[in-house]
Amino acid sequence: MNLISLLLVPLLAILSPIAGSQQAARAACGHPATLISVIQGSGVRSPLRGQAVDTEAIVIANLQEAGQPGGFFMQEEDVDQDRDPATSEGIFVFSKSPVTVGDRVRVRGIVGEHHGLTQISKTSVVRICARGRALPSAAVITLPFDNPSELETVEGMRVASTQILTVNDVFKLGRFGEFTVGLGRRFTPTEVAAPGTAANAVNAANDLNRLVVDDGIHRQNPEPIRFPGVGLGADNPLRVGDGIGNLSGVMTYAFGSYRLIPEGTLHRHTVNARRAVPQPAAGADLRIASFNVYNYFNGDGAGGGFPTARGADTPLELERQQAKLVAALLAMDADIIGLMEIENDGFAARSAISQLTGALNSAGGPGERYDFISTDTLRIGTDAIAVGLLYRPSVVMPINPAQLLSAANSPRNNKGAALFNDRKNRPALAQSFEHGASGDRITLVINHFKSKGSSCADVGDPEDPQLQGNCNGVRTNAAIALAHWLKTHPTGIDDTDILVMGDLNAYSMEDPIRALATAGYSNLKRRGSYTYVYDGESGNLDHALASASLKAKVVNVQDWHINADEPRVLDYNTEFKTASQHKTLYAPTPYRSSDHDPVIIDLKLSVIPD
Repeated sequence: MNLISLLLVPLLAILSPIAGSQQAARAACGHPATLISVIQGSGVRSPLRGQAVDTEAIVIANLQEAGQPGGFFMQEEDVDQDRDPATSEGIFVFSKSPVTVGDRVRVRGIVGEHHGLTQISKTSVVRICARGRALPSAAVITLPFDNPSELETVEGMRVASTQILTVNDVFKLGRFGEFTVGLGRRFTPTEVAAPGTAANAVNAANDLNRLVVDDGIHRQNPEPIRFPGVGLGADNPLRVGDGIGNLSGVMTYAFGSYRLIPEGTLHRHTVNARRAVPQPAAGADLRIASFNVYNYFNGDGAGGGFPTARGADTPLELERQQAKLVAALLAMDADIIGLMEIENDGFAARSAISQLTGALNSAGGPGERYDFISTDTLRIGTDAIAVGLLYRPSVVMPINPAQLLSAANSPRNNKGAALFNDRKNRPALAQSFEHGASGDRITLVINHFKSKGSSCADVGDPEDPQLQGNCNGVRTNAAIALAHWLKTHPTGIDDTDILVMGDLNAYSMEDPIRALATAGYSNLKRRGSYTYVYDGESGNLDHALASASLKAKVVNVQDWHINADEPRVLDYNTEFKTASQHKTLYAPTPYRSSDHDPVIIDLKLSVIPD
């Protein structure tokens, strides 16, 4: 051992107890500590990342139970806050040491960032200094926010809103225990504004008018589902459009967004209650509806053939799906019904459209019997799904055979290519009907244009830069082709009363709808209507457009909101649900029978003189 070593040994022996006593002192309650505002800093990430800190504050939320993040949030007492609006006064502590809300706790650990959330982990000290302390005041938040980073300044803190906020999205409520709110209903930008500058402005405003409300559970498929407060069920939904008042809780960050974990029970205002049946229309003598039936596939039609390509995975799921669809179709009380997303397996006895019609007739009364329109083709196009038509023979009768618009008979562009691409769009189905009581005639065309969900770059139609999504050109060309085709009276009936309906997969201000308007078809839907909710934004994908002569006969137009506003978890599917939830989350009612709302048109037809 050299001389330096000989000198250091006794020196270390002296210093070690001193260092230990200093560490013990720093762990003592009330000893000077690093303020949480200093740990958080004024930026997105902590300036003290990787450093050991001692801090002391009040526990404001305890998330240590199974499935929760495994720690607690603590916030400086009001007297210790730095009054700098750019720095947060709260932080998450990753620790299973037992604590209770209201405890004043001393913590020693390492500062870090976990998927965007500033936290203290690797704790060596979690000491309860006092119990039953008053909670720090909640920071008031107001929607819409002023800028995207505003919530960073209250990350980890108690927050509260004095506004009555509107539920905007419940799609993930069952699977992930979350929903979103905003100030009022948010609409898809191109539903309410022209593509381009105006739609971009709406999009930017929507981004600032959104807050996720989270159950604080990181496990999927929670049971029970915490919201709306007394247990989500088939008869107790949380619907888009409902109000939430006095929302308060702790602000966290997870899964790419800021999230509020509520304190206590939600203050729900049921301002968008379910409607048991569509509104009646006084004076009308014909009702026409369109309905996307949510991939109704019936296997082989004889109890086998499951799982199906796009719909029910089991006979039980088909039974549940069919019961919901039949309940919805009967309640519509429509004389003609256009269908979308029905299995494209022809018109024989075991086909999907035949089975659905049979189920509808078995459940309805004698005056509610329906028949379906068949074509002279085995299938309608080549896609797995197709459009279809049901009608009441007691009210209307088809005139002449139905006709299809496909690439084969499509109008052509200036290069000679078909405008209607039936490898992307489903062929349109046109049928003329004569109304028995009046003798008046009407031609109905049911459509299902290409969705926004997949690319059309393979046909030179990439995603539209003006927020109209994928395949905007394909849909616009289909609309132009449809309008030109209808000018030829394809059903052989020279009558100007024409109604275009269906899932056009385009919002009201987008090019396909404007193309039909340019061709003389009036959009019968009012501003503020909707049939679909996607990513917390509402809009019309399902449309009704009428020729000028038919528009004069329209008595009422409505969307029956049985689906778009409802949580997805209330549908017929059994996956991601427990045996108990198979019962509590399901009812053979119209609600969440599909993901689209039906569109219903009531008409007063003209009596044709003898």
